[in-house]
Amino acid sequence: MSRIGHQYADSEKFKKFIEITLEPIVELQSVLLRMLDIDVDNAKGYKLDLIGRIVGAPAVILEAIPQPFFGYDNQEMSEGFGELDDPDAGGHWREMGQVSNTDWILQADDYRTSVNAQIAKNSSNCTPDEIIRVAQIILGEAVAFKYIERTMLIVIAPKEPVLRAQREFLKSVLPIPAGVSFITLNGQYDSFNLTEAEIWNEISYEDY
Repeated sequence: MSRIGHQYADSEKFKKFIEITLEPIVELQSVLLRMLDIDVDNAKGYKLDLIGRIVGAPAVILEAIPQPFFGYDNQEMSEGFGELDDPDAGGHWREMGQVSNTDWILQADDYRTSVNAQIAKNSSNCTPDEIIRVAQIILGEAVAFKYIERTMLIVIAPKEPVLRAQREFLKSVLPIPAGVSFITLNGQYDSFNLTEAEIWNEISYEDY
């Protein structure tokens, strides 16, 4: 109930509707989780898959893996010019209609991360601390980043560049309030735009 929008906060009928609708689903989920004796960190195979399905964790991150085309310097997976005497050197230009990124099918360890992040998301109220916690689960405790808020915008700014796969992972699982936009600052061509450039000017990493 704590997630209900402010426009419905005083509507007892709406609250009752939500309660009646979700109560049997929540009870069933609780029973299933008790039957599984849930331990995500040690779950494997079908048990891990089942837990993931119950909590709604994504098993596939869409368009997360860049394909190797000719591109800009420092752009992830980009390749340079070819050589006359080396047919294997360089990359070819992406043609219209060609897919530039493919889906990332999560394997056991990455899927376990997805499940843990989704569980944290499901129990969150989209507060800054909760968003930061889910980002830490996805990026790993060793990755330093800043959390930045602007009007209807949330920004995760890693100190060091992260891969596109991690950025798309964040977009898939981070608990962002409805109607709020989200970007990851990375300083790479494929994710850079004016909004990010403006924010970059305000960031100091001396606090890391």
